[in-house]
Amino acid sequence: MTQSGTEAPLLVASTGPLNGQRWTMKKSLLIGRDPSCDIVIPDRQISRYHARVSPLPNGAMLEDLGSKNGTYYLGKRVEDPVSLQDGDVFQVALVQHFTFLVS
Repeated sequence: MTQSGTEAPLLVASTGPLNGQRWTMKKSLLIGRDPSCDIVIPDRQISRYHARVSPLPNGAMLEDLGSKNGTYYLGKRVEDPVSLQDGDVFQVALVQHFTFLVS
Protein backbone atom coordinates (compact mmCIF):
# COMPACT_ATOMS: atom_id res chain seq x y z
CA MET A 1 0.00 0.00 0.00
CA THR A 2 1.49 3.29 -1.05
CA GLN A 3 0.62 6.69 0.34
CA SER A 4 0.42 9.63 -2.03
CA GLY A 5 -0.30 12.83 -0.14
CA THR A 6 -4.05 12.28 0.03
CA GLU A 7 -5.21 9.41 2.15
CA ALA A 8 -8.12 7.47 0.72
CA PRO A 9 -10.17 5.23 3.01
CA LEU A 10 -9.46 1.53 2.82
CA LEU A 11 -11.75 -1.49 2.92
CA VAL A 12 -10.07 -4.66 4.22
CA ALA A 13 -11.60 -8.12 3.94
CA SER A 14 -11.22 -10.07 7.15
CA THR A 15 -12.95 -13.38 7.96
CA GLY A 16 -14.39 -14.94 4.80
CA PRO A 17 -13.44 -16.02 1.27
CA LEU A 18 -11.66 -12.72 0.43
CA ASN A 19 -9.60 -12.69 3.68
CA GLY A 20 -6.65 -10.29 3.46
CA GLN A 21 -7.66 -8.44 0.29
CA ARG A 22 -7.77 -4.62 0.34
CA TRP A 23 -9.50 -1.97 -1.72
CA THR A 24 -8.71 1.76 -1.75
CA MET A 25 -11.96 3.71 -1.72
CA LYS A 26 -11.48 6.48 -4.25
CA LYS A 27 -15.06 5.93 -5.39
CA SER A 28 -18.11 3.91 -4.36
CA LEU A 29 -17.49 0.15 -4.30
CA LEU A 30 -20.23 -2.25 -5.34
CA ILE A 31 -20.15 -5.60 -3.50
CA GLY A 32 -21.87 -8.69 -4.87
CA ARG A 33 -21.69 -11.98 -6.72
CA ASP A 34 -21.97 -10.50 -10.23
CA PRO A 35 -18.65 -10.28 -12.13
CA SER A 36 -19.31 -6.60 -12.86
CA CYS A 37 -19.09 -5.69 -9.14
CA ASP A 38 -16.00 -3.94 -7.77
CA ILE A 39 -15.73 -6.58 -5.03
CA VAL A 40 -16.88 -10.03 -6.17
CA ILE A 41 -17.74 -12.62 -3.52
CA PRO A 42 -18.38 -15.97 -5.27
CA ASP A 43 -20.82 -17.41 -2.74
CA ARG A 44 -24.47 -18.35 -3.31
CA GLN A 45 -25.53 -16.48 -0.15
CA ILE A 46 -24.35 -13.23 -1.75
CA SER A 47 -26.83 -11.39 -3.98
CA ARG A 48 -25.71 -10.37 -7.48
CA TYR A 49 -25.70 -6.72 -6.33
CA HIS A 50 -25.56 -6.97 -2.55
CA ALA A 51 -24.22 -3.76 -0.98
CA ARG A 52 -22.45 -0.49 -1.72
CA VAL A 53 -19.83 1.39 0.31
CA SER A 54 -19.33 5.05 -0.64
CA PRO A 55 -16.59 7.31 0.70
CA LEU A 56 -17.67 10.45 2.56
CA PRO A 57 -15.52 13.37 3.82
CA ASN A 58 -15.53 11.90 7.36
CA GLY A 59 -15.98 8.16 6.84
CA ALA A 60 -18.17 6.15 4.48
CA MET A 61 -21.77 5.16 3.87
CA LEU A 62 -22.83 1.51 3.82
CA GLU A 63 -26.02 0.60 1.93
CA ASP A 64 -27.71 -2.76 1.49
CA LEU A 65 -29.10 -3.03 -2.05
CA GLY A 66 -32.14 -5.13 -1.20
CA SER A 67 -30.13 -8.31 -0.76
CA LYS A 68 -31.83 -11.55 0.21
CA ASN A 69 -29.43 -12.48 3.03
CA GLY A 70 -28.72 -8.98 4.30
CA THR A 71 -25.81 -6.78 5.26
CA TYR A 72 -25.01 -6.50 8.97
CA TYR A 73 -23.48 -3.68 11.03
CA LEU A 74 -23.04 -3.98 14.81
CA GLY A 75 -24.92 -7.29 14.65
CA LYS A 76 -28.04 -5.74 13.14
CA ARG A 77 -29.37 -6.02 9.62
CA VAL A 78 -28.86 -2.79 7.65
CA GLU A 79 -32.24 -1.39 6.59
CA ASP A 80 -31.23 2.23 5.94
CA PRO A 81 -27.81 3.60 4.93
CA VAL A 82 -25.30 3.48 7.80
CA SER A 83 -22.37 5.81 8.43
CA LEU A 84 -19.05 3.99 8.91
CA GLN A 85 -16.18 5.36 10.99
CA ASP A 86 -12.55 4.27 11.23
CA GLY A 87 -12.27 0.68 12.48
CA ASP A 88 -15.93 -0.26 11.93
CA VAL A 89 -16.65 -3.83 10.87
CA PHE A 90 -19.59 -5.03 8.78
CA GLN A 91 -20.69 -8.35 7.33
CA VAL A 92 -22.13 -9.25 3.95
CA ALA A 93 -24.65 -12.09 4.34
CA LEU A 94 -22.68 -13.42 7.32
CA VAL A 95 -20.22 -14.77 4.70
CA GLN A 96 -17.61 -12.00 4.45
CA HIS A 97 -16.47 -9.53 7.12
CA PHE A 98 -14.98 -6.16 6.12
CA THR A 99 -13.16 -3.53 8.18
CA PHE A 100 -13.32 0.12 7.16
CA LEU A 101 -10.10 2.08 7.79
CA VAL A 102 -9.56 5.80 7.32
CA SER A 103 -5.80 5.92 7.75
